[in-house]
Amino acid sequence: MKKTKTATKTQAKAQAKLKTALKSIKKPGPQGHPVSNRAAVTRGAKLPPPSPLYPALDPFKTHMLPVGQGHVLYVAEYGNPQGLPAVVLHGGPGSGFSPNAPRRFNPATYRVICFDQRGAGKSTPTGSIQHNTTQHLVADVEVLRTHLKIENWLVYGTSWGSTLGLAYAQAYPKRVNALVLGGIFMATKEELDWFSSPHGAMRLYPNQIRELKLLLGNPHPSRFFEALHSTINGPDKQKAQAAARQWSLVECLLAVPTPSMAEIEAELASPSMLPRAQIEISYIAQGCYLKPDQLLKNAHRLRQIPLTIIQGQLDFVTPPAAAHALHAALPHSQLLLIPTAGHVGNEDMEKARLQTLNTHATQAKSL
Repeated sequence: MKKTKTATKTQAKAQAKLKTALKSIKKPGPQGHPVSNRAAVTRGAKLPPPSPLYPALDPFKTHMLPVGQGHVLYVAEYGNPQGLPAVVLHGGPGSGFSPNAPRRFNPATYRVICFDQRGAGKSTPTGSIQHNTTQHLVADVEVLRTHLKIENWLVYGTSWGSTLGLAYAQAYPKRVNALVLGGIFMATKEELDWFSSPHGAMRLYPNQIRELKLLLGNPHPSRFFEALHSTINGPDKQKAQAAARQWSLVECLLAVPTPSMAEIEAELASPSMLPRAQIEISYIAQGCYLKPDQLLKNAHRLRQIPLTIIQGQLDFVTPPAAAHALHAALPHSQLLLIPTAGHVGNEDMEKARLQTLNTHATQAKSL
């Protein structure tokens, strides 16, 4: 009886806290979304105010969840404890979830579960690449769902989060009631070659990529990520820091159509820059631990799952070709191309994300 009373009391406190927080939400703007003047910062890029994101809320619950092999995940739940469950899969790999991630969901409607993947953010051990593969992360998502006693949920992910979202949904299709993905990345050879080939991203930022290749000893394009992996995870810490910084600079430059160097410099000064790059490149050097074209070949497993793809037309990190290929493989999906948006998105993309999530909530309630 004591456990039941305690659980009820905790839920009551969470609901009261949510009601208080909801009073601070401003009236919807012209697009029907609440307007906040807070700038959303992701990977060093600011959204121009006003932002359509919901105001920031504290999590109503946090966990440290052991998932095996010495890894412990940081988990934070936002919004309505009795709401529609949605799990957010962050990018990277290794980036940790953004404080803005839960702000895309109506806090009165959704129970938003954010977590830092192995080695990322507040999860421990920080920066670890041991026992850290796509298969481990897919299993972790399912451990988290089971731990929270959730039957099925909406899966939201962008960039690497889209990769992990597709892999998880293909492994556990009955546990996913909807997919909302963006910045589609399926770890194909063509997508990886974009960064190392002289005919890819080097045409956009030749000097910065040439400097990175010089740091790595000018490897052949086919060995670019192998060289980058051995350097940033190697014994020479100064060289590892320099290579990770240059790689992160290239990513940040490609992430938005008009990058701000002041914001990029702040991003590069972050203490998380090196461990994040170490995890990310350990995955990419191994083809993200996926078989060739695995996610595209297994797309048929998702035919019964509603899928919305929200893609920036000016995305130079994960160019739109992958989004088009996924949409072609799953004709029932909805492809929303945002003409003004890059990889991290902008106000137009955020509005599309919010509208998609609000539509899903409305449809789920009507069932």
